[in-house]
Parts: sequence; C-alpha cells; structure tokens
Amino acid sequence: MPLDIGAGILVSLFVSNLYGFDATPIFILLGVAFALLPDIDMLWYLLRKPARHDHRVFTHYPLFYLPACFLIYIFLGPIYGTLFTLCVVMHLVHDTIGLGWGIAWLAPFSQRKFRFLSPTGSSTGGWEFFRTWIPKEEFELVERQQDHAWVKHYYLRPNIIGFVEYGVLITGLTALYVYFY
Repeated sequence: MPLDIGAGILVSLFVSNLYGFDATPIFILLGVAFALLPDIDMLWYLLRKPARHDHRVFTHYPLFYLPACFLIYIFLGPIYGTLFTLCVVMHLVHDTIGLGWGIAWLAPFSQRKFRFLSPTGSSTGGWEFFRTWIPKEEFELVERQQDHAWVKHYYLRPNIIGFVEYGVLITGLTALYVYFY
C-alpha cells in the first residue's frame, strides 16, 4: 500500500506535466484513489473473513478495467483516462512483483496467476524469480509459503521490500512537497 500511494502521487504529477497543466490536490488524490482502486475488493474480504488467503478477485483482472479506461477517456477526457489507466496498471504490475499472490493477467479467459521476484516465506528466507500456477495448485503453494506475519516482516522490519515500498512513498511525498512549495 505505501508503494501504491507514492506511485499514485508520482503518476498524478507525471500526467499533469505530460498534459501541461498544474496538478491540484484533488487531481493528486484522484490519482491515489485510482492507484488503490484494485484493492477495493479487500473491503469485502475483510467483512466476510473467509478462509481464503487471497482477496485478488475480478478487481485484479486487467481486462476488467478496459471498459472503464475507455469510458473515462471518452467522457472525462484524455487527462483522466491516462491517469486512471496508468494508476491501475501500476497497481497491477506492483501486485505481480514482490509480496502477494500474483495476478491472473489473462482472466477471465485463464485463471493462471503470475508473479515475479517474490519471497518464498519467512520460514525459508528465499526468493524466487518467477512462478505461475492455477487455482487448484494455490492451496499447496500457500501452505508452503504463506507468511501470517507478513505486515510485521515486510513493513515493520528493515528489508528490501519495505525499503522499496517506503522509498516510493517518500519519493512521492517529497515530489509533492517540491511541487507545491
């Protein structure tokens, strides 16, 4: 989440510069909201308290956003269409790399998930470059690699994932400060 917030800020500033207008606080907040949008399914996940470990359902399917990208571009214009598209794609790429359980990039046509450069769990301390799996293989993968204390291990202790995530957030906040002051 820190990476998504920082990237939403940076993408908002990039889009305002790309189209040659001054970004407003509302425009930047909209970019952050767009960058967090795929995780809206987390609200349902938290309310249901399911046995499943993964909240990444249709809101993490890239093809789900194609109509929205098109409609925002047509009705709100290229500035908002670009902002929406870049922020959502950035979030989906982020969820494919590092922490988490990958993205089903070809859904709904295929439920195969993909992830890159991810830790193999706190018990192993290892990393893997690439993994792909189908839903019926996920339970075994989760049993082997799930880290129930991932927030503590990756956000509250020094490590490469925390450095990258907080680094992007700090960079975004710094760029925001420089931009407005």
